[in-house]
Amino acid sequence: MLSFSLGYYRSINNDVSIGVQVPLSFFSLTNININGFAFQFGGFTLAHIGNGASSRNHSPFGFFGGAGILGNYAEPPNDDDSQIYRPPIKTLGLAFQAGPRFSIDKKSGDAIAVHFTYRTDFKVKEKRLFDVKIVVSGLLY
Repeated sequence: MLSFSLGYYRSINNDVSIGVQVPLSFFSLTNININGFAFQFGGFTLAHIGNGASSRNHSPFGFFGGAGILGNYAEPPNDDDSQIYRPPIKTLGLAFQAGPRFSIDKKSGDAIAVHFTYRTDFKVKEKRLFDVKIVVSGLLY
């Protein structure tokens, strides 16, 4: 998976910040029924406490959490031989994201965060999706 995230955060003080995040991810699907590429898009409003809340906060531990909207789009390849059309897979719904953040280097602000995401689909009420990502930030200069 290749993931980018743009965000704007406003520090309330050294320990707390609130902001918006716009993630965009591209990934490959490999499954019995689907082999193709997909992407994920959305927007979150997040609060950060402790590590990562501001550039002046050098705590060894932090936490973030918030809500937003998250969607997926996947275009499975169609098999020309069988003449079976597979429609695109689309989801869009409310999402909640939270997780801890651990400092790697106090001077540079490098950190590892674990993102737990729970999301729903507006069209299919029974659909519930869970994601877990490990995100390393600040290591590329």
